[in-house]
Amino acid sequence: MATLVFLVHAIAAQTIVQNPSAVVLFRDGVAAQQQGALERAADAYRRAIEAEPRYAEAHANLGAVLVRLGQYEEAVACYERALRINPQLNAARLNLGLAHYRAGALGAAVEAFRAAYAADPSLLQARQLLGLALVETGRHAEAIPHLEAAAQAAPDEPAVLFALGRAYARSGDRRADAVAERLAHTREGLPLWHQLRGFALQQENRHEQALAAFEAASALTDNLPRLFVNVGVSRLALGDHTGARRAFEIALARSERDAAAHVYLAWLDEQDDRLPDARRHAERAVTLEGDVAESRGLLGRILLKEGSTAAAAGHLERAVSAEPQNASWRFLLGQAYQRLGNAAAADREFAEARRLKEEEVLRERRRKGGS
Repeated sequence: MATLVFLVHAIAAQTIVQNPSAVVLFRDGVAAQQQGALERAADAYRRAIEAEPRYAEAHANLGAVLVRLGQYEEAVACYERALRINPQLNAARLNLGLAHYRAGALGAAVEAFRAAYAADPSLLQARQLLGLALVETGRHAEAIPHLEAAAQAAPDEPAVLFALGRAYARSGDRRADAVAERLAHTREGLPLWHQLRGFALQQENRHEQALAAFEAASALTDNLPRLFVNVGVSRLALGDHTGARRAFEIALARSERDAAAHVYLAWLDEQDDRLPDARRHAERAVTLEGDVAESRGLLGRILLKEGSTAAAAGHLERAVSAEPQNASWRFLLGQAYQRLGNAAAADREFAEARRLKEEEVLRERRRKGGS
């Protein structure tokens, strides 16, 4: 993933700047950035901004340096200032998405990449990164067309093939196998091939085999994206809550902004009646992911258990808005409305939850009847 996701480049100057000293400082910053002298580059860009506050490229490049220094929130603010000054600076928009992605704020990354792609549909990297971020947020069907186009343009790019394989596997598409074979024959693709095999086995509920594949991937490299979350999911499915918790905690130790790890730890803490810990993880996931239904719904359920009914209703409303066909969120929202004394709204949600559940049962019967 690194070659695609973690390179944030300096942006060349386009703005006409009145102050010559700002231009000199900007060029000093670019030179230092290209040499890897990040602190010196940041200082030069800050001084350029002091001399010329509306120097959009200086704001954008300062953001790029701060990303590499791990100062994500300040980097995001720099990119946003650059885009307010010059909305046409699409490279800053792309880098904004990269900053969000590196920080684990995947929902925000999706929106930034989507905006960059809309601004310039010919920008292949925007489409690649949009597809990658959509897969990470579980929007596999939406990701597939972007990743297919990216894989056609860059047939040996492991990150694209891995994401496309995940999207196919999650969608039950047998083309995942062909993608896995392509991945196995790319340079540096073998660890990702093992991880993709593990993910596909996971989708088939073959969790012991999935864990063996994840271990094979880890033996080749210990820096694969989402590997420990994958391990935790399979351990959870096998009933090994202790092992699952350990895996999710390792994932957070590697990146505190891993929203999926926060969601699973919130669920585990909720099951153990550790509601303050569960709420803390769920709130962190919501902060990182925004309106992803799973995070909002889980936080709503936890708050409902704690008796914070009004706050729970707000999160459950957003979960239902993001995933209107989810019977569980509908039922919980009905409970929240009932406790708040809104009988009509409660009845509406209970009726819809019942209808959706009946449809789900009918689909399952048809599936079993046809198998």
